[in-house]
Amino acid sequence: MLYHLFQYLDRSYDLPGAGMFQYISFRSALAVILALLITITFGQGIIRFMQRRQIGEEIRNLGLEGQLQKRGTPTMGGVMILLAVLVPVLLFGRLDNIYIQLMIVSTVWLGLLGFLDDYITGDKYFKINAPQHNLVRTRCQIALAKDMQKKMNAMNAIVRDCWMRYRGK
Repeated sequence: MLYHLFQYLDRSYDLPGAGMFQYISFRSALAVILALLITITFGQGIIRFMQRRQIGEEIRNLGLEGQLQKRGTPTMGGVMILLAVLVPVLLFGRLDNIYIQLMIVSTVWLGLLGFLDDYITGDKYFKINAPQHNLVRTRCQIALAKDMQKKMNAMNAIVRDCWMRYRGK
């Protein structure tokens, strides 16, 4: 946004210093500084807000060293990262650039996906409907790994056959 504003001010009013926004190095330095300031200024407040709302991780006691220190750690810390990335990009980026637009869309999309993951696994679904979810998931992953190990020779033969066909031999 500021890129286009200062470009207009430079063309229309010949404002001294407005041409600095044409340089990507200047805009990226300002973006880094702003991201750092956002994280330092709002980071602790976001963490406290999430702790007050009890958006934290529930820790099972497995007897591991240092495990219980993680109790109450907010699970949605990606909110700070999204703010620290998106606000400087929206302020200092060239919003008419397709790569900037793609980066914004993909960042927001993956941020929403992370939010849904934290929200679903955090307190709504698995604590009510499937309290043994992690145990079931681990058993399924071990069974899958064992099955893949049993069928490794067959899978290698398929991959080798496809590779030879691809190469034309």
